[in-house]
Amino acid sequence: MIYRVFRVLMSRHLVLHLFIPLMIGLTLELGVIVYQNNFPGLWEFVREKLTLILGVVAAYVLISSYLVYKETNRQVERSQLTDLELVLPNAKSLFATCALSLKDWFDPSTLVYFSKLLGRKLESQDFCHQRVLLFFHEGQLKDSQSLFIDGHWANAMVAIHETFDIDLAFLTRKNINAILATLTTEEKRLLGFYPRWLKNAPEFLLQLSLRMRRTIPEMDFAFITHEGAAPTVLPFSRRGESLKVDKESSVLAYEKLMNAIKTTIYEPNVFPPRVRSKFEFSNKIKQI
Repeated sequence: MIYRVFRVLMSRHLVLHLFIPLMIGLTLELGVIVYQNNFPGLWEFVREKLTLILGVVAAYVLISSYLVYKETNRQVERSQLTDLELVLPNAKSLFATCALSLKDWFDPSTLVYFSKLLGRKLESQDFCHQRVLLFFHEGQLKDSQSLFIDGHWANAMVAIHETFDIDLAFLTRKNINAILATLTTEEKRLLGFYPRWLKNAPEFLLQLSLRMRRTIPEMDFAFITHEGAAPTVLPFSRRGESLKVDKESSVLAYEKLMNAIKTTIYEPNVFPPRVRSKFEFSNKIKQI
């Protein structure tokens, strides 16, 4: 069975990463030789180009092995889904951020997670579901506005959220930095925003390391409130392992982060809450 899985996954890349590059390379080489009227014969030609052939085959094996690893590495544990299923039945609201790329948001494991939330939304019309996309680079937001890059994923995401009446806002890196500035160093440490090897570093070095981080996946979390019970925090994991937060100080830090985000994206003194026009994700892609 293992052999069959490996064979099927490797064969998916056979044409694009082995056959086509090899045929193009050999055809060009052969064309040059024929043009120069210096064709040595088929066997001699193959022997002379053996290094090229072996190089292409080696490249195919390396690239295919990497792609097979990526495909098989998408298998996730069920621990996180179990955590979600336990807290959803009496959930009153869910506020979630999303640090994934738009394409990764449609990964099967992510969609299963999202389907659980939609199930709760369908069970109770009073269930408040809000989501904020985090764009750590200006290029990510620009990509979402192009149909040739991520625009089709962005359109699909907006359509799904509008269908189920779920707020969908977004933040840029400038907004994210301003929000993080409202948190103390200890709160950021509790949220795991600093590398462990810098835990005893001076504060200026901690802040510098945070600003230099290309992305902050630790900002991907769900804050769930309950009727007559303490809130629950579930940081999102691509691997699906259980990351449920139980420590009260950490929950309070997540709550402060959530409130800072809400203050930024929602219009003040409006009920029910309404996303400010400039942070409404659908407004960003209407031009598509």
